[in-house]
Amino acid sequence: MGIGWKKFLAKYGLTFFGFYVVAFFLLVTMANSREFPTFPGDILINPGSFRIYLPFTSAGAFAVFFLIIIEIYKNMR
Repeated sequence: MGIGWKKFLAKYGLTFFGFYVVAFFLLVTMANSREFPTFPGDILINPGSFRIYLPFTSAGAFAVFFLIIIEIYKNMR
């Protein structure tokens, strides 16, 4: 059934984690100036003017997207 989780983590784990941290940081810092749609799994607390946004799923989606783009680039060279 495709690539196993252990093989995936061995091959892409560090890169995925790096993209995840960068995407999480960018989404959190830009959340006050932009209205992002949230995925199921993201936490958005907005009581009045104070806002907390923790994009756990969105950062994962961006990390997977960046990882796919990098792998496509490597294979197309």
